[in-house]
Amino acid sequence: MINSKGLEGNYKKTNLNFRIRAFAEDMYATGEAISCSTHIDKKFDPVGAGEEAGIICKQAIGGKKGKPGIYNLIIYPKVSTELQAPTPAIGLNAYVKKMGLSWLVGKKEGDKIADEMISTWDDGTVEYGLDTSPFDDELVPTQKTVLIDKGLIKQYFTNTSLARKDGSSTGNAGITMPKPSNTIFSTGDHTLDELMEISEKPTLVITSTWYTRLQSYAPPGALSSLPKDGMFLVKDKGKILEPVRELRINSDHFHMLENTLGLGKNLKQVNTWLSSTGNTIFAPYMLLGDIRMTTGTK
Repeated sequence: MINSKGLEGNYKKTNLNFRIRAFAEDMYATGEAISCSTHIDKKFDPVGAGEEAGIICKQAIGGKKGKPGIYNLIIYPKVSTELQAPTPAIGLNAYVKKMGLSWLVGKKEGDKIADEMISTWDDGTVEYGLDTSPFDDELVPTQKTVLIDKGLIKQYFTNTSLARKDGSSTGNAGITMPKPSNTIFSTGDHTLDELMEISEKPTLVITSTWYTRLQSYAPPGALSSLPKDGMFLVKDKGKILEPVRELRINSDHFHMLENTLGLGKNLKQVNTWLSSTGNTIFAPYMLLGDIRMTTGTK
């Protein structure tokens, strides 16, 4: 890469993004899993992904139509690419905010937008990240930029031209506008089983979502999303997972971040073709409170 200031740079990189779906004779029983890395021998586990997809698929056999209502949700890391990651990866883009297309319009640094357990950062330097690089599209070195700190807006990510008036570039320049690198969430201290145990209301485990649609970019970022590839009603604190189908998530970005009740202890790198953010996410399992689930009338 060469820019008009006479700077130039280059680097080599390999990305591994393995996605697998498993199918049963019951055509509605499916499972999906992902494994991502930049090195085939570093945190890349396609065999484990295949096993996970098969387990979810088998558990989903015989699912019945779920009942609409208010549930707690336990979401897998890849579900965060559509439900939780858009706020730090899109909403906290300085250009998107300037154009009035962010549900954070009117929000400024220091404003509360999430539960205090939520911190997120953009990190173009994280090891084995699919969106890791030594510099952005303006040849500005990438860095770790805290976006949300214990529920409060820390800053927006930006490029050189947008930062001229009030700061410096965060190393997020794209060809035409700032773009996120790797979006990373803070972790908690729970396993998946423990999240099921601590949830005090009717709870659904969501392993995958498709067809997430924003109803409006205006605050609070209302959306709907369709669970796929295994959705389970938690019974007896997780000892029984009953497969259910035909429910749709109806919520908004503010509500989901503000009503995060628990976080898993481990991060998983995910990058999906369905993601509205288009970038790589490192997220744990998350427990979200009081999410409305709807269903069709037929």
